[in-house]
Amino acid sequence: MQRYFGKLDDQGNIILLEEDIFHVIKVMRARVNDLLEVVIDEQVILASIHNLHPFSLKVVERRHEDRELKGLITLYSAMPKGDKLDWVLQKATELGVSRIILLSSKRTIVKVDEMDKPKKIIRYQKILKEASEQAKRTKIPLLVDILDFSFIEKASGDIKLIADEDVAGKTTGFMQILKKIIPGQSIDILVGPEGGFERSEVKTAVSHGFQTISLGKRILRSETAVINLLSIISFMMEGGEQNGHL
Repeated sequence: MQRYFGKLDDQGNIILLEEDIFHVIKVMRARVNDLLEVVIDEQVILASIHNLHPFSLKVVERRHEDRELKGLITLYSAMPKGDKLDWVLQKATELGVSRIILLSSKRTIVKVDEMDKPKKIIRYQKILKEASEQAKRTKIPLLVDILDFSFIEKASGDIKLIADEDVAGKTTGFMQILKKIIPGQSIDILVGPEGGFERSEVKTAVSHGFQTISLGKRILRSETAVINLLSIISFMMEGGEQNGHL
């Protein structure tokens, strides 16, 4: 069943974005009495189409779903080039990331002009919304901003990790860190651009509490490293919920 994010007006009516209404009517070819899911304030509402023109919905059922990770994951990602960023945003959302901060580092190829930034952020937010709907999430990840690398100095997660190709090899250290994570903790993960971080940037991250980790013996592309790291952490967090630890 198709899922959308909406809100309630002052009269308690469900309101969808115009582009979502277009999708319901023209793409999904929905009809009166068809059902869809609307997430409002993290609650899932099963709604039926009451009218198409003007478009209106009526509540059928309210549901509680537990689909979010038991912990806040913030991704600090140096911006990859081309459409790789779209892919990173989509897959990171599917894997449960809570916040995303895009970084401009010394080796970042993509340079975003301040004049173009608002339009790009709007497009990135749309990707996050659509990925959240596809993944049946009840939250849309927060895209904080596109910022300079120095912003990592403000990272405040309980655990802070940086994928460092210079320590590629055994993953024992990373596994030891994962075993100590407690559900509910916040985790900051930092992934570099094509070519990785410069050593001075790694040293800066370490001086502000980031721990260097290896993702294995092979050197991964930037976008692959993001998905690998998030996959491992989200899997461990969800697996640890049953026993109260990871």
